[in-house]
Amino acid sequence: MLTYDLIINVYPAAFAASRATVCRHHDDSSPHNIHRPRLNSIKKQSSANINRNHHLRNSQRQKVYNYTADTCDNPELQDIPLQDLSISNEDYQCNNNYEDTYNINNLKVITREGVSLPVHVFPQSFIQWPIEGSTKSRRIAEIKKQVKLLGKIIKMTVSPVHQNGAEGAYGGSPSNPPPFSQLVEMSHIPAAGLTAAVDDSTQVAKWEDISGHLQAARLKEAKTVIRDAEWSMSSIQRESLWRNLCIYQSTDKDFSDFYYWDTVKQIYGTTELSDCHIQLPAFIDAKHCEKRSLSQCGAIACERIISVITYSNPTITYAPSVYTITSMLLHYMEEHDAYNCMNALVSGAQNKFVTQTKLCNEATWRATMMLAKKHIRGSFSTLGKFGVTTVQLEEAFQKWSYWILEYLPLPHLVRILDCFLLEGSKVLMRVSLAIFQMFVKAVTRDSSMAASLPSRGVSEAINRFCQGLQMSPNKLLKTAFGIRGFSKTEINKVTVQMEMMLKSQRNALGDVGTEGMSPSMGRSSSLEGLPTSESQANIQMMSHTLTIKELLTVWSWLPVRMTMTQPELVYTTEEHGCSLTTFFLRCQKFAPTLLLVRTTKDYVFGAYLSSPWATRNKQDEFGNRQTYFGTGESFLFSLRPQSARYEWVGINQQKSGGPTLEHSAELFMHADNTMLSIGGGGGQGIQLDEELRFGKTEWCQTFNNPPLCPESDFEVKVIEVYSLSNES
Repeated sequence: MLTYDLIINVYPAAFAASRATVCRHHDDSSPHNIHRPRLNSIKKQSSANINRNHHLRNSQRQKVYNYTADTCDNPELQDIPLQDLSISNEDYQCNNNYEDTYNINNLKVITREGVSLPVHVFPQSFIQWPIEGSTKSRRIAEIKKQVKLLGKIIKMTVSPVHQNGAEGAYGGSPSNPPPFSQLVEMSHIPAAGLTAAVDDSTQVAKWEDISGHLQAARLKEAKTVIRDAEWSMSSIQRESLWRNLCIYQSTDKDFSDFYYWDTVKQIYGTTELSDCHIQLPAFIDAKHCEKRSLSQCGAIACERIISVITYSNPTITYAPSVYTITSMLLHYMEEHDAYNCMNALVSGAQNKFVTQTKLCNEATWRATMMLAKKHIRGSFSTLGKFGVTTVQLEEAFQKWSYWILEYLPLPHLVRILDCFLLEGSKVLMRVSLAIFQMFVKAVTRDSSMAASLPSRGVSEAINRFCQGLQMSPNKLLKTAFGIRGFSKTEINKVTVQMEMMLKSQRNALGDVGTEGMSPSMGRSSSLEGLPTSESQANIQMMSHTLTIKELLTVWSWLPVRMTMTQPELVYTTEEHGCSLTTFFLRCQKFAPTLLLVRTTKDYVFGAYLSSPWATRNKQDEFGNRQTYFGTGESFLFSLRPQSARYEWVGINQQKSGGPTLEHSAELFMHADNTMLSIGGGGGQGIQLDEELRFGKTEWCQTFNNPPLCPESDFEVKVIEVYSLSNES
């Protein structure tokens, strides 16, 4: 991208070069007294001298261009010939340090002692200096042509809002040139994406063709137009294209902004964009949150959209691609439009665009691997000759979607999404097979790449291959759609076969509690569920403690089997009084339960309790009442002033194969007629007195938690207990 540091040097030089002369003056106190030279006053030089001045190489100095000074009409002003200055590369580092100082409207009047630029400052795609041996008139004509091109690029890079110093709607970010939204960090957009297609005049007609084909149900013709289009990243038609394609896929054709902003206000209390990152739902893989060229505000807006998607589609349990697709939509449209488009994709035909469960995700990558083995003939056996194992190939194909969404260059991803928004996930599958095919060919040609496969792994090698892909976006699409015999029917057939196989494996293992997990898959955060619409409505209607945002946070922490139950408010101090006896009478038979405490200073914290309080009356093998009871599934949490979960310390020790736990690390629940406590060993995680009026929170060995609110001793405002069982 052109930055101000580059513009302030390139533009004056090119402007002066178009007139073959530059005039500068000693009068520093009057920076506007810069003489504009006339073409008819250029000092005549021989062709040989001109060529020598423009193409002389000096082995000890950088190559520079000098321009001959002109004579001014005003005798009081004296010209200063340009000096042959060597300029450090540090002067041209790409940043915007001079954005305010060097306004684009004032570039012509900046006082400098001379203009002398190394050749490497001028990118070849911006300025092509005349070839040796050309005449003066041809040189001037060519330079004027290049200056005109540079002017177009500057207009694309620096919008009027930049020039006037105006601030955008997102934290003072200046507006970006169309078609990019204000949420894009323009310095991350590759220069090729800005300059690849200066003339976009043919694109309107093409979009009209697509719209006509879709209205006439000529889907095949619409696909062909989009596949063959020569749209660049800077195409002004892309926002309209993507938005209309998503409307075409949606059952609800109304893409108004009311629902989105109303829901945002419900969840966050305001529509203003916070500076803090938002906790992502459990169906997003936090290791693969690729924001691409979004700014910091853009990343937070993306997280906000996903939180509303979670609220609107609570049945989604695993959809890692949602983050990157949402971030790409934000490159070209406003926040509410990006939400409407993403919501249309996840609410449309089942799994046409985004896999939404763990089972479907695994079935899809296994189907992709099987289809690659069939259609990329000899690929698996070829890689096997270089020491690649089946396990390594499985690990690579588990992340096949990230080859495209995370590692391909941005211009390639944009063109792939053009097709994806019309045709669905089969486009991604086709592109992944094309990538795998080209990767296998590259391995056979590059001995160093082949030698590193056994140690580095196929997955990392493919990621590196995608990052350095030299093929153009349209050539990649042509390769992908050129794979023969790869039909939608075959994709669906193989995917269904994989789903049936995984379900049969799960049933054979008796793994009823974990949806869609095969033996090869490890536990991940995606196993944590989300509240159903009924669950949200129940808690929002009954609770005086939780906001919608806090509800979503708590639900993401619950075991997956609990997230589909309907919570029931079984006890609240506002209705049932402040008595430990009443608490036990109303709560003791339910398990699991969710205990929420809100203090008089509005701190909110609580506990998930896996065992019923009635267990306190049971006797051990010696006939004594149990002092402590409960299981390691219980956990403590805090929601205000900050959200955090504190699991049982034994979970990590069991995973790492650590030493046997001490008894003090297994003190989950305790209750008698005078108090109840949760967590023990060195302190009480939560302790409440018999009147449920005062309490204490401390560090405890069982959960290794800090005090759950800033003040260890607190006064209770509200206590609520929700049953997560289906008993009544």
